[in-house]
Amino acid sequence: MGVSEQEKAQLFQCERRMTIMIAAKQLQAPDGSIKI
Repeated sequence: MGVSEQEKAQLFQCERRMTIMIAAKQLQAPDGSIKI
């Protein structure tokens, strides 16, 4: 089963968005702990 370039791009964008959200939550945590 091949994955099209468009699907790869969408998956990559989704992963980037998740990473950014997690990083933002880490920055927002007042005590510096990871809160997800």
